[in-house]
Amino acid sequence: MLKRSGSCSSSKCLPPQTVVNIANELHKENCFGRYDLVGNNCEDFSTFCKTGIR
Repeated sequence: MLKRSGSCSSSKCLPPQTVVNIANELHKENCFGRYDLVGNNCEDFSTFCKTGIR
């Protein structure tokens, strides 16, 4: 199991419906990039959807 430092964020979250819309669009268009265990994973995806920060 890997734990990466900094996975907790105090950034302001987007409204819930906006988060869902972003996630649906990224998934539908497959435009978040290729999965990578360390650099582009589900934690990165969810953080981006919630905050807009990549």
